[in-house]
Amino acid sequence: MFPRLCVVLCLLFYNVPALSQEATAGWSCQQKKGSQEWLCVTGPELKGRPLTESKRISPTITELVLPEAAYIPTVLKESTPVKLPPGTIAKRPGWTCLPEDEDKTWGCSLMGRDPQGEGRVVADDDFKSSVLEPAFAVAQEDIFKMMQGDLKYDPWENCERLPVNRQDFAVDEPFRLRSPLVIEGDSAESFDNEVTTFVGNVEMIRADQRTLSDKASLDKVSNSIDAQGNVYYRADDISFYSDTSFMKLATDEARLRKALFIAPGSRTRGTADVVYRESEFLTRYKNVAYTTCKPGNQDWVVHAQRVKLNKQTGKGAAKHAWLEFKGVPVFYTPYFAFPIDDRRVSGFLNAAWDNTEKNGLDFTVPYYWNIAPNYDAVLRPRYMSERGLMLAGDFRYLTESSKGEFSGELLISDNKATALDEVTPNSHKDKQRGNFKWRNNSRWAPDLMTGDSLAFDIDLNYLSDDDYYNELANSFTVTQSTQMRSFSQLQYKTDEWLLSGLVEHFRTLDHSDDKPYTRLPKIDFNVNKTLDFESFSLDVAAENEFVYFDKNSGDTGSRINLKPSLSLPLQIAGLNMTPKVSVQHTQYWLDNTTSNTTTEYSRTLPIVSMDTRFVLEKEYEDVLGLNLVHAIEPRAYYLYIPEETQSNPIFDTSLSDLNNEQLFRENRFNGVDRLGDANQVTIGLTTRLANTDTGLDLAKLTVGQIYYFRDRTVVLPSSCSDGVSIDENRCEIAGKKWTPAGSIGSSNYSPVIAELSGAMNAQLTYKANLFWDVGSQDINRGSASLAYRGEDREIVNVGYNYRKNSIIQSDLSFLWPVYDDWSVFGGWVYSLKDNMSTEMFAGLEKENCCWRFRVLGKRYANANVNTVTTTGNERYDTGLFVQLELKGLTGLGDQLDAFLEQELLGYQSPAQ
Repeated sequence: MFPRLCVVLCLLFYNVPALSQEATAGWSCQQKKGSQEWLCVTGPELKGRPLTESKRISPTITELVLPEAAYIPTVLKESTPVKLPPGTIAKRPGWTCLPEDEDKTWGCSLMGRDPQGEGRVVADDDFKSSVLEPAFAVAQEDIFKMMQGDLKYDPWENCERLPVNRQDFAVDEPFRLRSPLVIEGDSAESFDNEVTTFVGNVEMIRADQRTLSDKASLDKVSNSIDAQGNVYYRADDISFYSDTSFMKLATDEARLRKALFIAPGSRTRGTADVVYRESEFLTRYKNVAYTTCKPGNQDWVVHAQRVKLNKQTGKGAAKHAWLEFKGVPVFYTPYFAFPIDDRRVSGFLNAAWDNTEKNGLDFTVPYYWNIAPNYDAVLRPRYMSERGLMLAGDFRYLTESSKGEFSGELLISDNKATALDEVTPNSHKDKQRGNFKWRNNSRWAPDLMTGDSLAFDIDLNYLSDDDYYNELANSFTVTQSTQMRSFSQLQYKTDEWLLSGLVEHFRTLDHSDDKPYTRLPKIDFNVNKTLDFESFSLDVAAENEFVYFDKNSGDTGSRINLKPSLSLPLQIAGLNMTPKVSVQHTQYWLDNTTSNTTTEYSRTLPIVSMDTRFVLEKEYEDVLGLNLVHAIEPRAYYLYIPEETQSNPIFDTSLSDLNNEQLFRENRFNGVDRLGDANQVTIGLTTRLANTDTGLDLAKLTVGQIYYFRDRTVVLPSSCSDGVSIDENRCEIAGKKWTPAGSIGSSNYSPVIAELSGAMNAQLTYKANLFWDVGSQDINRGSASLAYRGEDREIVNVGYNYRKNSIIQSDLSFLWPVYDDWSVFGGWVYSLKDNMSTEMFAGLEKENCCWRFRVLGKRYANANVNTVTTTGNERYDTGLFVQLELKGLTGLGDQLDAFLEQELLGYQSPAQ
């Protein structure tokens, strides 16, 4: 082996003298003067002998100080030594030349031994593949692993999860062109000071570019490099291994044959007969096979006759492409376009299909239309075997101050008559059905000096019939809500006050005669200001509103509510006290649509409160190896509101559900139609034990109760709904008794509300609450839950929920890895009160860096079913859903992530 020869060349100037050489016996080759031709003859031994030792050439050049690269990597992977596989000597020597379709040139390669008897390295014949063979041979997979190990960042590391800081694979082209080229080799020859040939362990480095090969020729005239034999090229944005390569240094144009490539930015790898890099943006591939699976895995591979990638537009295109999955061809297309980065590109999205009893086979093929950078649309034709063809679509827009979406669905003719249609005169069979939505959010930037801002929101919804969602919505989006809300709101906000106007309408979807009021309009003006004095601060606030309520029947009218308040926050050591005084005035102008009369009503009441809190803390060090802090936070809240008879109609008010927060509120009603009389004090206590090292609450207990000093006489209108009144304060149905909302409160205390929560460790948390009625010595309400979150996506949720005379329910949900990226998941909600399962789902999931497969079966209670008279399978709707996603390519099946995020607490959608 000749001693290693290093030549350092600058792109602007270099000078490599010709090496002294002696001829050998056998072939004698010389270059003609003034010509690029070579003359080779055989003959007797010439005078000279080849030099037994070459001197390393070290031309003197000016040292360049290179500027820093534009990118700064966050995590550098240790460099892995590159070990190129041994070359294969061709079995049939000679020149092979084939015409190039792309640029009308000849592609020639020398196979076998050259005129000097040296073996030439060519591509391995085993690298060819067919339909019945793996797309990538074993030797190719070994090369891919070598290339993967030499990258700065492994694109397949943690590929199932989106990294917090994604690596930037952008290239600084100006810096690359300004950088010098460094070439090393075992030996070198220069001809006419124009072409320099390096032989043996050739290494070329320029900026982020590194090339290894068996042989390389540098042409000073054309400023190009021709490399042959085990050519390995690596840059920040691409990595190649090929038989031969030709590259123009000034433009980065290149041509590679029998190439293997890795594009770390898109996590893509593949092979191609020829790669044409026409510019820094445009690259074309001939006879290509590629995948996003990590080296060693080729579960899915796309084969194409031609592929073109344009980084400037962010688009790619393939001709005569076919997809194989697990070695089986599954799809062919003569042409398809696809995005190669995060920019939006028009094209088909993931198809979705399921099979349910309501709609039969349900199939949707969405098409995404990228109209403009700030406008796009999705066309969603949907076919349901039981109902017919539905046309649907969405249009999104984005401006400097607004974003919004129009969406609509139209079922041309419903072919199915549901059970509900059969017993009502208004059948939906053979009728057009649809919905329409418009959502808009507009924000005008706040004034930098004053903080003022203006906002406009609109949410309009239209349905053809009340049964639309229950019958035609996707099974994953079925909602139990009985109201559909539409509204429009304009709001102006400053640091001290807020002015807003609202128009709101509700549509009832449960065929009930009890319709909510429409607000036409609702105007709010709220003020919140702090006045700072020398020794204290005073908070001044006002909540003011005007509403006009409209309805087809019953009372309508206007309401004004004014509520100014003053509060004085005081703090002494760990003691916090806030006395507060408010006055609430409510005025009504009522119109009775039956008698055509107008009635005025007003109410003015003071509100006095005192909120007192105290915090005590003590730290404990090294308790069973833990550093702990124990805190005790007692709280007392006194509230006084005088009694006044209130008989005005109820527009938008109901009794609030009692909970820990409600214990410390001024009004026990959640609207202003009723202001509850009060002379009471709430006593609460919170105690917690926390780990100061982790910040986790090991245990937190909150207990609270209201003590009443008099009866509560302000109530809602009494109603037993479907029950039978047995006296003025109780209702009864089917042997069950309860107190209606309109009953006078005569007890001296509220139920005791207790809540316990904490974390046994970072994975296991618990929570429980209890409502204890002291008078009846009974539990009114209770719940308990236990949650486990493992380090490898393990999720387990167990819960129990109890509400007296209403709910007795248990629930279980889980996701658990079982073997080789396979996971099982499911959920079950069971009503112990009705002795039936209200919802069940179970599924199987396979997830790796390459693809994701999920199958899910769901069974849920029919929203229209009567649990008393309906039995068996008539109570339920069922569905089967399948999803196959080829990461980096496309998917088939419903998007189940939103459903699992809602039904499986703790579930997070994996990165795509």
